[in-house]
Amino acid sequence: MKKLHLFGSLLMLVVLIAALLPVGSVSASQAGRTISYIPVTTTPLGTITDTTPLYRWTRVYTATKYQFQVFKGTTKLLDKTVKSSVCGAVYCFQTPSLTLGYNVYKWRVRAFVGGAWGAYSAFRTFTISAPSFDTQFNYGSTGGWARKSGGTWDLSGFSYHTEGLPDKWTNAYYTGGQYTDFDYSAQVWRYGNDPVYLAVRMGSTVGLSMDKWYPGYYFGYNNQGYYAIWRVASYGGEQEIVSGLITPAVNQNGWNTLRVKAVGNQFWYYINNMLVYNFTDTSSEKRLRGFVGVATYRNPASLTYGFYMDYAKLDVIKTPQ
Repeated sequence: MKKLHLFGSLLMLVVLIAALLPVGSVSASQAGRTISYIPVTTTPLGTITDTTPLYRWTRVYTATKYQFQVFKGTTKLLDKTVKSSVCGAVYCFQTPSLTLGYNVYKWRVRAFVGGAWGAYSAFRTFTISAPSFDTQFNYGSTGGWARKSGGTWDLSGFSYHTEGLPDKWTNAYYTGGQYTDFDYSAQVWRYGNDPVYLAVRMGSTVGLSMDKWYPGYYFGYNNQGYYAIWRVASYGGEQEIVSGLITPAVNQNGWNTLRVKAVGNQFWYYINNMLVYNFTDTSSEKRLRGFVGVATYRNPASLTYGFYMDYAKLDVIKTPQ
């Protein structure tokens, strides 16, 4: 009977210890079992639009408080300690009053267990994107679009228009902010055989000689039926062809809808709803964030020229939280 009583006591002790085991990633072990005091961050992550996001991490059951930090690059924007009362059965939640701008951030959290702070979780990165837009160029408004370089732009009827400049790039961009993951399209029409492009994930540099805008990606066509995709590097605006072929998708000398879908380092390119190319950019010059706009070059020998954009719209692709 004494042995049975002793066995029952030991079993009760094991049950009590198991109930106290915290959750998270590895920081200690006992009797071959993993014990963790490091919370796991869950959200925010990826692309979001909320400038005051909800921060969520896994609960460490023996923790009495938590410390979480938010950074932009190496600059610490928030360092906050909260009690364990912010936690539910599985997750802890906190929405601080800090309002963030459209940029890239990272955050981490640690738990206070047994009178000492544990290690921080791994950083989780997230991007706050500018909101989606739909510009129709109606009612005498450019809807947030502006000249970047080259020739002047104006409103012609219900279109955004430029005649460009000979031997120059002429560019316009949406001034509302930079974008990471998106579905961007514009309906365009041009005279002559010079190319016209959508410009995506663009930087802020303009070349002095030909007013080229870079770095970033160009996707467009000419009225001979060719399309081209270029990656424009940060070092001097050097261009590298990604793909370029003749395609039946181009409506020569008429309106065309150009569309780029970008998620991470993956791109899909469409002309008039026909997928003409998709690729994954693994180069060191890949761009994961930037402005969107349009770009066009005017050959000095061109006898006719004129570029019109009827509408431009972008839908932000948000990461599921």
